[in-house]
Amino acid sequence: MKKSTRSHDAEHIADLLHETRLDERRTRANLLSARLDKLADYLSDNALSGTDAVGLLRQEAENIQRQTGELC
Repeated sequence: MKKSTRSHDAEHIADLLHETRLDERRTRANLLSARLDKLADYLSDNALSGTDAVGLLRQEAENIQRQTGELC
């Protein structure tokens, strides 16, 4: 009986980890979406040229990569 309880506990922990990971992915996706919306508003409001828009997108990509590196 102890073995089945341990198995059940392990399954419960695995389920909790899975849900936590999904929640983290949802949170990150929402944050990225908000960043992109803000960036799109900025591009639209300031009528940037295509070249300037590309530069701004690259800067944002670098910021995201830097922040990702800081988490490790």
